[in-house]
Amino acid sequence: MKKKLMAIVSTMVCLVFLFSLLSVNVQADVTITSNQTGTHGGYNYELWKDSGNTTMVLKDGGAFSCSWNNINNALFRKGKKYNETQTHQQIGNITMTYACDYRPNGNSYLAVYGWTVDPLVEYYIVEAWGNWRPPGATSKGTVTIDGGVYDIYKTTRYDAPSIKGDRTTFDQYWSVRREKKTSGTISVTQHFNKWESMGMKMGKMYEVSLVVEGYQSSGSADVTSMSIIIGGSGNPTTPPGPTPTKTPDNTKRNAFSKLEAEDYSDLGSSTIEIIGTGGGGSGIGYIENGDYVVYNNVDFGNGATTFKAIAASGADTATNIQIRTGSPSGTLLGTLTVQPTGGWNDYKEHTCSINSVKGVANLYLVFNGPVNLDSFTFASGGSNPTPTPTSKPTSTQGNNSGEKFLGNIIASNIPSNFSQYWNQVTPENSTKWGSVESSRGRMNWTQADMAYNYAKSNGFPFKFHTLVWGSQEPGWISSLPASEQKAEVLEWFDAAAAKYGDSEFVDVVNEPLHAKPSYRNAIGGDGATGWDWVIWSFEEARKRFSGKLLINEYGIINDGNATNQYVQIINLLKERGLIDGIGIQCHCFNIDTVSVNTMKSNLDKLAATGLPIYVSELDITGDDNTQLQRYKEKFPVLWEYPAVKGVTLWGWIEGQTWKDNTHLITSSGVERPALKWLKEYIGNPSNHTPVSPKPTPTRTPDNTQRDAYSILEAENFSDLGSSTIEIIGNGAGGSGIGYIESGDYVVYKNVNFGNDGALSFKALVASAAETTTNIQIRAGSPTGTLLGTLAVKSTGDWDIYEEQQCDITNRVTGVTDLYLVFTGPVNLDWFTFLQIPPIGIKYGDVNQDGSVDSLDVSVLKRYLLRKIPASEISLLNTDVNTDGVVDSLDLSLLKRFVLRKIKSFEEYQN
Repeated sequence: MKKKLMAIVSTMVCLVFLFSLLSVNVQADVTITSNQTGTHGGYNYELWKDSGNTTMVLKDGGAFSCSWNNINNALFRKGKKYNETQTHQQIGNITMTYACDYRPNGNSYLAVYGWTVDPLVEYYIVEAWGNWRPPGATSKGTVTIDGGVYDIYKTTRYDAPSIKGDRTTFDQYWSVRREKKTSGTISVTQHFNKWESMGMKMGKMYEVSLVVEGYQSSGSADVTSMSIIIGGSGNPTTPPGPTPTKTPDNTKRNAFSKLEAEDYSDLGSSTIEIIGTGGGGSGIGYIENGDYVVYNNVDFGNGATTFKAIAASGADTATNIQIRTGSPSGTLLGTLTVQPTGGWNDYKEHTCSINSVKGVANLYLVFNGPVNLDSFTFASGGSNPTPTPTSKPTSTQGNNSGEKFLGNIIASNIPSNFSQYWNQVTPENSTKWGSVESSRGRMNWTQADMAYNYAKSNGFPFKFHTLVWGSQEPGWISSLPASEQKAEVLEWFDAAAAKYGDSEFVDVVNEPLHAKPSYRNAIGGDGATGWDWVIWSFEEARKRFSGKLLINEYGIINDGNATNQYVQIINLLKERGLIDGIGIQCHCFNIDTVSVNTMKSNLDKLAATGLPIYVSELDITGDDNTQLQRYKEKFPVLWEYPAVKGVTLWGWIEGQTWKDNTHLITSSGVERPALKWLKEYIGNPSNHTPVSPKPTPTRTPDNTQRDAYSILEAENFSDLGSSTIEIIGNGAGGSGIGYIESGDYVVYKNVNFGNDGALSFKALVASAAETTTNIQIRAGSPTGTLLGTLAVKSTGDWDIYEEQQCDITNRVTGVTDLYLVFTGPVNLDWFTFLQIPPIGIKYGDVNQDGSVDSLDVSVLKRYLLRKIPASEISLLNTDVNTDGVVDSLDLSLLKRFVLRKIKSFEEYQN
């Protein structure tokens, strides 16, 4: 009995001890609903709000959950507080790991947050956000950390609450991730180091925490895990992989085999690391501008003319990889342009032509920005590129040559004979919002990826069809409140751009005259222009897509009144620089019986806008003979019209077209007579009779003033000083000038620079030259006053156009004749000047982005609510009535100006 009793007592003691250990290591959940600070689970926490309903559940360790509604401002955070005696360098490398189910409805963000003292700084590393991406300032630069690109900002708050009192002035530092992320690793110290390298000094640490903040919104978040780790190297976390392989210099590499990027001979970089590429493979990443990688003794045999690489990019802009031999500045073979692929783990094949190279050489890949590189190879065959401007058009317009494309749709599968007939791809339904996101929050891109990948792998232009359209919008969108509708539209735009941001063409708005979306009031409604929702859609698309932005509509080719209304919308977009081309559907019910004269008349109206035209959806019905005769009569009117730069048919296989008897090939593969004729017609351009002569250079009358601050088309010159310059196509339906040689100049008479003059010069240019070409901007004559010089760097190809900019160093005002003088070859599409704001002030431009729009209204609201700071220049711009105070009266006037209720602020100024 005694032994048994002792055993029971011993067991009870052990259980008590075990329970005591559990009570120490696992802390019970605690729910709070009002402002409170303290410690829980080994971390400091805070719930703060100024109004509304909030709930925060403190969980074990760094985990917590929260929800909010009807708030003005609220925040929830857990983290570590320090005693303001150590810098982050003294504390050690700081890394945070986290996972969060983040569901904001409106304005909110998920971020690393904290303060330093001496200097007093509030900082944010923003990982995700709701419908507004903070902080609404101008980026100071970017940094790539943990596989993501962050924009860096610095803002200042005046007389604002801080950890040192309610009326303090302090700087805010921001790293804002371009792609939202809600779990993973955040290398906090790397952000601190980058800020300090940019002159943004960090002081002694007060706090590092994970924060969820909401502003005039609702939402919830469940931080299922969060831990702050001190120590380690501070290098980005990468999957375990092999160490760099230094291939012996005497080992030849076959240029035509697959060359793994990580098997380099040498590096010119302090940041490049071997990374995992998924599926157990490896590559190189953490590449920065100016870095290069060396591969010794690459054997090109009898000649290579093509370079292919498997690369990934989550950047917002393209990265160029220069392929050189001998040294980082050696012979340039070619330049591969890597467009964003949608993510740092989304690898795609990219291809470019190179100047023929033979024998054995040391290969250098030189980078101008971030990219992840898996592998690369070379191929032979094809013609060798020559370092001259865009080649002159030939008369051949076969399936894969000439100036126009002849495309078709891809639906649920890719017909094996697609490339036999067509050289442009439009998805039939798979990139329409209703098809992608039929269930809210669940997007299916499978068929869209199929069409996109096929186009890219074959070098065919891809058109995203479409962003905004009332007929095939998601069924759930119409029942949402306006604020949620707008947020969903923006998320849709973001998702589409992340996947297909490099699409050559984008149908931004489809059928605005016939199928307005249910959510149009949430994105601007009719507004002052009658089409504000269309303008808003193009503004948002322009921010996200690099390709040509199109509008698309049916009932145009056969209806002059509809064409007139369509042109009104187009001109609204054109005057804002938002549209690049016009789409016209030519379905059977519009084109079968329309007269050729009516077609030409409506095409003339569209062409008068100066924009290229794309026949976007063509199908023609009839039995074999009727369809053939209709094709012979109607198709040449479209194909031979100079402004028409491409034609896309809407299906061609029997049983797979949306209208009966529009097919061109039977289900058994037999070509109908219309298809046989079409093949012969396209393949024999000598039989074509142009609808109207090709436009000649536009000589603007000398008494016609040009606004220096509008887009000035290069081909609309007044005079030339050249025997070689010609008007050329820019590859996207527009025109420009090329065949420029050293000493050539172009004259644009009567350019009006206004009373204040120009700040800078911007041009859209293309160049494949190995050396820089200068464009001297002069006034009065080819040797007149030098206003500035644009140094045009190679864009990688004569058909790759990029915006490049330079300062205007000599101020010019009023009306003058402008001379562009060239030191070498370049292709020029258009140019413009940026104006000097009067005494540095642009009234209403609160966020200093050069324009006055609804975003300025939003930023001013936040400033008046003391949610964000404003710089001195911003405050000057914001005081639109010049009464020395920024207040609600300025907000009211700004709203009226943006809504076009008033034309200027002058009559309200003191």
